[in-house]
Amino acid sequence: MDRKKYTLLIIEDNDINRDILGEILSDDYNLLYAENGKVGLECLEQNKNFVNLVLLDINMPIMDGYEVLKAINNDPDLSEVPIIVTTSNDRDEDEEYCLRLGASDFIPKPYNPTIVHLRIETIFRLLETTRSIQYKTNFMQNLSHEIRTPLTALYGFSQLLAQPAELLTDEERSEFNRHINASYSMVEMLMNDLFETSGINQDHFSVTTMQTNVNNICRDAISAAEFRKPEDVEMYFTSELPEEFAIDTDGRRIQQVLVNFLTNACKNTMEGEIHLHCGTSEHPGKITFSVTDTGIGVPKDKAEIIFKRFAKLDEFKQGAGLGLYICQTIADKLDANIYLDTSYTGGARFVFEIDAPHDMNNPA
Repeated sequence: MDRKKYTLLIIEDNDINRDILGEILSDDYNLLYAENGKVGLECLEQNKNFVNLVLLDINMPIMDGYEVLKAINNDPDLSEVPIIVTTSNDRDEDEEYCLRLGASDFIPKPYNPTIVHLRIETIFRLLETTRSIQYKTNFMQNLSHEIRTPLTALYGFSQLLAQPAELLTDEERSEFNRHINASYSMVEMLMNDLFETSGINQDHFSVTTMQTNVNNICRDAISAAEFRKPEDVEMYFTSELPEEFAIDTDGRRIQQVLVNFLTNACKNTMEGEIHLHCGTSEHPGKITFSVTDTGIGVPKDKAEIIFKRFAKLDEFKQGAGLGLYICQTIADKLDANIYLDTSYTGGARFVFEIDAPHDMNNPA
């Protein structure tokens, strides 16, 4: 366990006891100090994104430990922070009262350094285990959501191929087979992600570079996502690039990003259009892929957090909040840029940019 990543807040009015706890813990943890409950609560409120555990004395002037426990327990922003009560009062009824108020554990006075360390480590190990379980659960939910899109496309195109031979041209059969192969490739890649990492770990997240037709990436993404399109929405693709334009990249990963953009647009657009476009005119030297919709849009203050792990704008929408985080991971691996275009106000516009070949007239 990496102890230095944790910050502890020690709320203790006795200078000697506060110094003793500091001496016991300062080599292993980041420490904050407060000399009474009122100052301690204010310190916790100001540092709520950094404090991982509170060591709280009960008998203090101005605001005692019980009042601090009540205040923390009643504040949704603070109530998840574990609290260890430090007290010389070992009556069962006092311990029971503290537990009811939200305390996680107790450390008796005078302090035994070994006991202090073990109690703190136990809480952090429990927290890490809980987070790991939650992460894996959310990942599995999101993976199921991501696999459903290419599986739906596989089913749809296989049904089309099952039509009587005289209803389909050779060209149509070839096109349907290409879409089926692209969808299968997407499912295979997602399953490899699962088996290799059981999560999105950038140290193991693989990319495979090969010559890839850029326009075909976009068409395959449209085909994979069109089964999720609402009835009153038009979804289409435009390109500034020559039909045979190809570059060295991982086309499956770029398609994965575009499918994610498109399915998000389908979830949030009930009427109007969803437009996938690729070209080089917007940012010379870059190939820009964009998905623009006429849906509900994304608040500007959410432009950064939506690419964080488990971030969701609407808890009632399907998915576990990993989709755009996966896209960010892919962008990092491909040295690409990914962002929400906050200047667009007609819905949402998501952009993925990669470097264009130096000689655009002679791409890879």
